[in-house]
Amino acid sequence: MEIDYADFVKGQLATRFNADEELKVRVSFPFKKNSFSGFTKFNYNQRIYDAFNYNRISAVFRNIIKITAPIYQQTSTG
Repeated sequence: MEIDYADFVKGQLATRFNADEELKVRVSFPFKKNSFSGFTKFNYNQRIYDAFNYNRISAVFRNIIKITAPIYQQTSTG
């Protein structure tokens, strides 16, 4: 889990969005079940302006499926 918070001073040029406050929360965790594995990542971003708040939520699900199949080799005798 990662949390970032920034409180900007009025007129500060540290951000190109001119937000008064900015909050970012990131959570990611792996998972595994039999031959199915991967990770999940959630992001939440909030920018607070004088007139409104901007909220954005995103999620990423990535999985890997392990498939094992027998390989048969046929040989001929001649």
